[in-house]
Amino acid sequence: MLRGQIVVFENVLVFAISIVIFIFCFTIFMNLQDYYINVGVHDQLNKIQNIVATAVITVAENSDINASIDVKLPKTIAGEYYELRLWGATDTNPSGNLTIKLNEVEKSSEIFGLGCCGVTACPSGCFSFSGRALSQKGKVRVYKNGGQINIL
Repeated sequence: MLRGQIVVFENVLVFAISIVIFIFCFTIFMNLQDYYINVGVHDQLNKIQNIVATAVITVAENSDINASIDVKLPKTIAGEYYELRLWGATDTNPSGNLTIKLNEVEKSSEIFGLGCCGVTACPSGCFSFSGRALSQKGKVRVYKNGGQINIL
């Protein structure tokens, strides 16, 4: 009778150990998945930010008073929509700012050399910035109207 109990006990022990190994492997792969998704999201946000910043600089350098560029962007990153915001110079920050936000992740970059430096009337070559765009359209329009650069 003792031999039958030992066999059952061994099988239960092997089953318990296999459950622990399964949970351990599952946790490792979930952590790796989260890590790679996070790295991918940050990389994509940086690339989109660089593309839009380049469009802003290109529009600013255009000699036309009214110029615009349409930039195609991905609608989603990791299955989520994101928001772009362009905002202007202040007395403490003389450059324009481009912010991209996806859920709780927010990245900002400064666009140096184009801001109005906090003055009321922008001198030639300086711009004020404004605008907000959502990624749902799959494109962003960057346009200049005199001394104002906007995104739509």
